[in-house]
Amino acid sequence: MQLSLLHFNDLHGRFDQLPRLFTLIQRARIAAQQSGSQSLLLEAGDSSSREVWESKATQGRANFALLEAMGVQANVLGNAEIQLGGREALAKLIASVHFPVLAANLLNLTDPTQPAVPKLKASHLMELNGFIVGLVGVTAAFRDDYEALGYLAEDPLQTLSREIAALKAQGAKLIILLSHLGVWLPEEEPKPTLLTDDKIAAAFPEINIIIGGHSHSVLREPLAIGETLIVQAGSHGRYLGQLDLTLDLDRGRILDHTYILHSAEHAPPDSTIASVVELVREEAERVRKAG
Repeated sequence: MQLSLLHFNDLHGRFDQLPRLFTLIQRARIAAQQSGSQSLLLEAGDSSSREVWESKATQGRANFALLEAMGVQANVLGNAEIQLGGREALAKLIASVHFPVLAANLLNLTDPTQPAVPKLKASHLMELNGFIVGLVGVTAAFRDDYEALGYLAEDPLQTLSREIAALKAQGAKLIILLSHLGVWLPEEEPKPTLLTDDKIAAAFPEINIIIGGHSHSVLREPLAIGETLIVQAGSHGRYLGQLDLTLDLDRGRILDHTYILHSAEHAPPDSTIASVVELVREEAERVRKAG
């Protein structure tokens, strides 16, 4: 089976980039369809920003409305979304969209058997023509800040042991981690105290793909840790990542892959998403005035 994974991360409220980014998304989707490939559009957190008035006024709902309009099929919460408001605001944000919002290691402080807020999911199964893909999300653990909001930030290593086993038990052949932990690259200064995507990949070889965010890393080629491929698409909507996979249907192994990091710099803006951005901004202004 052929599968095209399209991804972006860390928009931080750059609304004006979205029409250009969507043009790239549509081109990639059409190409995948014409070649008989399946495609998934995934987002790896921090679409919002407390420094951007539209995000602040709507507590992230403006951003999530645009993610939905662009056809995002799953995402992971970033720290920007988590810290925009209290539990009521986060619950309202997640309830505002139809795609699964993931953060397996963000739990209810008073009852750690429950997610931080209703409808927040730890993992999700997607069926693509009978082939089952398991998605799991983990986010950066700012423990003290999150506890003040009523959340428990669980150690992602503990979380992933549980969730990967559950996805495998439900028949998942391919495991994709949506991560807002960041990645350490070999040319950078070591970060021994941080749990980053490269360490996750070494600890969990069962994970096939890590689609990352948080560190704003521009990975022009996947970082391979064992057989796990790690990708990340910079920040602020400047890039769309496209990881094309050839998969063994029986075992879920990646037989071959190619990767392109598309630059949105010269992409023409999509007129439909540009109109949606305008409408979302008008609604955000009404919310701001009402507040």
